[in-house]
Formats: sequence, structure tokens, C-alpha cells
Amino acid sequence: MEEEVQSANSIPCPNCGFDIFTEIITTIRSQDTALEELFNGDLNRCICDQCATDFIFETPLVFKSDDLDYFIYYNQSIEKLGWEVAQEQMQKALDASLEGMDIHERPECRLTLNRNDFIEKIALHLADLDDRMVEYLKFHIFSQEKEINTANHILLYDFSRSDKEMIEFNVLEKATGKLLHNTQTRIEMIEQLEGLLSADDCPIELDTLFSGLYVQLDRLTNK
Repeated sequence: MEEEVQSANSIPCPNCGFDIFTEIITTIRSQDTALEELFNGDLNRCICDQCATDFIFETPLVFKSDDLDYFIYYNQSIEKLGWEVAQEQMQKALDASLEGMDIHERPECRLTLNRNDFIEKIALHLADLDDRMVEYLKFHIFSQEKEINTANHILLYDFSRSDKEMIEFNVLEKATGKLLHNTQTRIEMIEQLEGLLSADDCPIELDTLFSGLYVQLDRLTNK
């Protein structure tokens, strides 16, 4: 399967300004070599011929599932707008691009605003995990753990260490991105949370908590 690329005739080196001629990946599928490069931190890596500066060229990315029913978008350039405005702008762009397509045939879409979240969303999809349940599980973990909190820490799904019995998260320091340690939770906890949320008397609905394109923990913690 061929990756989609955009010609980049004039990528300026961030160090010396020298024009670098290369091809940049913008669309990723599950069988693409670009997916492995993304997971390894090498996607769209460039080296300046003039000063040898090594850098990642940032550009909007999209992951498309094999059956084209699930898209994950990454656009760091709109992160500064805040997730609500970013989601609104992305939804307008999607509505315009999908105009004419029956609403029931449109792909399910997610919006991410940094590379870590983009990678995590792809890994959760490939592991057949509901990202809404995973974000709610993070909320539950933060409420139970005394040594970590949403103001200072981030939880990221560790796809290299999780399995069918255990889901593992990297605990990162929010200010520096430094990996502090890992925390494990049995997959059964997701099943228990699903049972609680599906109860008739439960006042919480995932569709309400995570309506729209942006499905991240900060929707629940930054009120």
C-alpha cells in the first residue's frame, strides 16, 4: 500500500534556513511503513544538507483505517486555540469535505492536537480498544492514585507492554514530558466500568462526556 505524500519543494531548515527538498508523509494506513516510523519517532524526519541539523517536519497528519470507517486527525497548529475552538474548526472542515455523503456512511473521526495523542489513538484503534472508555479509565485511575494528578501528570497507553489481560500506561511529567514510571490496570476494570455506565440508573453517558471529535481526558478535568 502506498503512503500519500505531498511534495515539499521548500522546507526551510529551522537552524540555518537552507531549503531542503524531500517528500513528506501526510496520510497513514495500518500497513504502511510510515506507521512504524511514526511509532519510532522518525516520521517526516529531515536532515539539512547544509548544517546537518536533524529535525522532524511538523505537518497535519491523518490515519485512515483499512475499511475507511475511522479517521484520526493530527493538527498541532490549532492546539493554541484550545480544544473547543479547534474541534469546531475541524468539524466545519470535515463537513465541507464530506458534503454530499450520507451521514450514516461518514467515517467516525477523532481530532488530536499533539503527536503523543495521535500515536495513542492509533494504537488503541489497532488494539480494538474504545478510546472513550480508555480516557474514562484514566479519569478513574487519577481519582484513585494519590501520587499522581492531572495537574502535573499525563497517562499514555503503552501499547508495547499491554496485553489481553493488562492495560499499562506510561506516567509522564506534564511539564517536561519525562517518563516517571508505569502503572498497570487489569482489562477487567474496563469491563466493570462499561457495566456501570450501561446501567439504567447511571447518570453518565460516554457519548455526552466525549461528544464530537476531541476525545481526551482534559475534557473531564479542565472544567
